[in-house]
Amino acid sequence: DNGEDAIEAARKNQYNLILMDVHLPGINGTVATKFIREFDSSTPIIALTAISLNENKETLLSFGMNEVITKPFEPEHFYSVVHSYLTKNK
Repeated sequence: DNGEDAIEAARKNQYNLILMDVHLPGINGTVATKFIREFDSSTPIIALTAISLNENKETLLSFGMNEVITKPFEPEHFYSVVHSYLTKNK
């Protein structure tokens, strides 16, 4: 629902992957990712966003995200990226 909830959920649970909406209410997804990276440096975080002129992929990655998928996205590309992170360390 919002960035604060995302941080708390990541703190209390162990996830294989986090899909992070960049434009969350309250603390946005980039700041939430930065906070999550303070206690979890290994869980892959994939940003979902419709990148605007004020955002770019490098900026989003600098907050600790592993990958950026722009909306609208091709389902095949989305599944391919998610699959690559879920199977990376197996």
